[in-house]
Parts: sequence; structure tokens; C-alpha cells
Amino acid sequence: ALAIIHRKITQILGPMTRFVFRDVLHSALDFTENIRHIYIDRVFSAFDKKNVLQIYDFMHTNKLKKEQIFPTMRGCLIKLQTDEDPDEAVKDLVDLLLKKLDVDRDGVISEEEFSRSVKERNLLLLECMGPVFPSRVARQTFLTTFTDRLGRF
Repeated sequence: ALAIIHRKITQILGPMTRFVFRDVLHSALDFTENIRHIYIDRVFSAFDKKNVLQIYDFMHTNKLKKEQIFPTMRGCLIKLQTDEDPDEAVKDLVDLLLKKLDVDRDGVISEEEFSRSVKERNLLLLECMGPVFPSRVARQTFLTTFTDRLGRF
């Protein structure tokens, strides 16, 4: 379905720009939450499960440090109890994430560690630092526009 949309857009407008890509993600795939807007440009460059780490890797080092993870996790907590410091809760989440993903315990998550953790432990770790892919409802709505065979995608 994405290939069909890409072909139709490029036939009419020429090569797909970031702005057109943003419009497609916003209107067709329900990327309307604030946290998702942060990642749209990064998703444009890596719209592939193989390259999800690149979306989180703002320093382009193919590794994630604790300091890089913290800002991406800030918007992930919905509501805290009033007596808790939001930054402290995010730090706890980042520490937990490092324990899960940093296999060699060197303080950074390499591309290999991230990939291995996702494949061997849990596919949900793909979006462990914030939403990257469209929601299930948005995917189904998007796909029903083009086909009635949802189970095959």
C-alpha cells in the first residue's frame, strides 16, 4: 500500500519531500501526538525496522548513551503522582532500559545490542524510547483504503 501511495505522489508531485512525507504520516497514519512529531524527520530517513536505532541516535554514532536517551523518554510518561519528580521517574526508566539493552554493560547501547535485544527478547523493544511506527488502528485504516486483505500485511 505504501508503494502505491509513493508512486501516485511521485507521479503528481515529483520526488517525495519531507513535507509531503509529514503530511502522509500526519493524515494517513495518525502521527498526531507531540512525541511522534519529534520523530517524523528521523523516520523519513529510516522508515524501516532494520534502522529504528537511527531514529533515536541523534548524534549519529550508532550507539546510544544515557544522556541521549533521557530527552526522548521525557514525553513518554503520561501522569505522575504529585509528590514525584518527573525527571527522576524518567531517569529510572532510562536506567531500566539500559539494564535491558546494554548487554556488555559498557554504558552505551550499540546497534548490535539493540538488534539482538529486539530479536531475542521482545519485539516491543523497537519502540522502547518512544513511538516510531503508526498505531494498529491507523495501520488498519490506512490499509483498508487500498485492500481488504489486512491479514496479509
